[in-house]
Amino acid sequence: MQIGVYLLVWLSFGISDESQSIGTLCVSRNHSDETCLDFQLEQLPFFENPHEVTSLKISEVDLGILDPSIFESFINLHELTIEDNNFEILNGPFPVLKQLEKLTITGNALDSIYWERESRENRDLHDNGSGFNEKKILKLLTDDAYEALLNGEHAQDIISHLYAENEDFEIDPDLNKLLMTLVEGLEKKADFFPNNAKRNAFVNLKQLKFLNISYNKLSKLNVDVKFVLPNLESVDLSGNLWNCSEHMIWINSWNVFKSRLNETYCGTAAPVLNGIQISRALSLIHKLDLQCPVRCECSLDRVPKSKAIEASAVVNCSGLGLTRLPEELPMDVILTLDLKNNSVSSYRVLKGPGTEF
Repeated sequence: MQIGVYLLVWLSFGISDESQSIGTLCVSRNHSDETCLDFQLEQLPFFENPHEVTSLKISEVDLGILDPSIFESFINLHELTIEDNNFEILNGPFPVLKQLEKLTITGNALDSIYWERESRENRDLHDNGSGFNEKKILKLLTDDAYEALLNGEHAQDIISHLYAENEDFEIDPDLNKLLMTLVEGLEKKADFFPNNAKRNAFVNLKQLKFLNISYNKLSKLNVDVKFVLPNLESVDLSGNLWNCSEHMIWINSWNVFKSRLNETYCGTAAPVLNGIQISRALSLIHKLDLQCPVRCECSLDRVPKSKAIEASAVVNCSGLGLTRLPEELPMDVILTLDLKNNSVSSYRVLKGPGTEF
């Protein structure tokens, strides 16, 4: 059996001459029975006729960098599994594999599905032919607004955030129009920003139906993955420690089957939600955001792991010059309402569990 120069080049990447990487390689040709073998780096045989390979599985390889371009010649690959290795970084996108329907990258150490991890300041932002330069505009955005932009939040909300965070920034109708064009572009087309969706490692896998990225070190997932994988039917996100925030609310409405959802939890980036099942956490965040009084700030304060115990939240309306209570407050959570430095003269009885002042 001959296995391939393509893998030999890849496995040599990032390893010193003295290192030996022992792993397992399983191959199926033309949908035949799978053949597996253990190998060491210096003993890896050559691979003949890669176009005949329909299934490929690589495991237990102790390498830090995965170069997806080595799969370029496997044009008839239907299933690719990369599991229980030590990959931390993707240094490029997967090549165009029109037959690939199932991709499993599990049990690795990836913290991003993006293959280029430059800082925002160093990204090469280009003019999109709309009469303005992205770099100049994006410099005006705060970090929160920028993250919101990449995650497809509503254009006008993002622009309002921009003005709110830059008090000295004059409201210019022309610039406002340009900003609207910029942020609405992401809502309509994910690759409007060449350094966001186009950096997604899966951007060339348009026929992919099943994606398993479980048990890595992922904490964020941007909305562009919905656009770059239009035929996706199922995704497994379990075993990662997700940063559950308003920027990930879109996951709850992602119209794909989410495998092992009960094993998918929020991580330590959001301490209040650490260990909480992701769909429950995102639902709480979304509901609180929708019901939060105008100009007030709302945040979850305590979320018990048991669904039988209600979550608690803080509604901060301090220093707003209010003369009466907000007309509506979040429901189905225990509230602490902060009204310091206001001029509220009377307090009506609020319905609902445990409202504190």
